[in-house]
Amino acid sequence: MIPSISPEEIKAFRKMLDLTQVEFAELLGLSKVTYSKFEQHGQKTKAHNTLFWLVMYDASNLRSIIEKDVTNVLEKEKKEKIIEILKKSPFFSLKTTCACEMNEHTGYTKISPDKIIRAILFFTINGAIPKNKLLRLLCMADILHYIRYKTSITGLTYRQYDIGPLPTYSQLLDMVSNVEPNIIIEGKFIDGNSQQYVTSNQNPGMDNMGMFTFNELSILFEVSQIYGELSEEEINIALCAIPGMNEITIGETIDFSVFNKS
Repeated sequence: MIPSISPEEIKAFRKMLDLTQVEFAELLGLSKVTYSKFEQHGQKTKAHNTLFWLVMYDASNLRSIIEKDVTNVLEKEKKEKIIEILKKSPFFSLKTTCACEMNEHTGYTKISPDKIIRAILFFTINGAIPKNKLLRLLCMADILHYIRYKTSITGLTYRQYDIGPLPTYSQLLDMVSNVEPNIIIEGKFIDGNSQQYVTSNQNPGMDNMGMFTFNELSILFEVSQIYGELSEEEINIALCAIPGMNEITIGETIDFSVFNKS
């Protein structure tokens, strides 16, 4: 389920790229009148919401649109400036659309791409692990830190799926691997089935873990030691057993405040 993009998020994203309403509308193939309805009143169809989600939550999509802009909506200098921004930070859209607001869905923490990357490097120190297992380890770390200290570590939002809780951003690891070359996603055949694994070519080292607080590091080590050797299914069972998790229905974004009762 694709989350609804608010008018405030759309406007913040456009302004961070220094685009006018006309420029952004033309890049997306929309009329100025239609676009202004989205930004001012939030009037959009499901298809339009998906369009905004694709360009705002994965910078590579917007980059491709700008690079292939045959109608020359943007002047060359402005086009190059925006492309350079998006190349340097594939997390740009993630930060501008979500981090502007810290609430119960982010664990009252501003999203931190650097912490996400370092946490992934930390969890993959000892070798490749299944993609969804890694995502569940991140979720476990954020929830445990919130339960004890009332803030999450990464600021990521999570959604309850029928297969258990996972980050809202389905392309999260692909975005990370684009910006951090030491994080690699590769396919493996296990028992005749193809699975995606995440591995890294770099030990983050304690010098690069300095962005974490002592409490955050303690939680990361704890999650690695207790849950690192478990299967994805076993970690999911542990997540679903956390008091308060049963209050979150399938398709709903996790509200960290339900864990205040823990």
